[in-house]
Amino acid sequence: MSVRTERAGGTRRAEVVGRFDAHEVTQAQGLLRELVEGDAPVLEVDLSGVTFVDSSALAELVALRRTALARGGSFTLTGASEPVRTILEVTDLAAVLLPDAG
Repeated sequence: MSVRTERAGGTRRAEVVGRFDAHEVTQAQGLLRELVEGDAPVLEVDLSGVTFVDSSALAELVALRRTALARGGSFTLTGASEPVRTILEVTDLAAVLLPDAG
């Protein structure tokens, strides 16, 4: 897995590519959590390049969202790949994490 981050104005973006699983979450956790530090973080996470996601990755996404909202910011998943979208729907997390799932 690779994670590319950028900051543009007040928005922080992370692009995740590859398998997003327990092993990879452990390695990327610090980098991802840095993105929600500070006041009112606006975080966008692009999962269009993710080929596999497990419960550890889902838990990390929920934790990132919770932290961003608690600090007065926002959290948006963009470009969820088909495998990610399927898992989010099966786990009932699509309505929470995807902006277009209603």
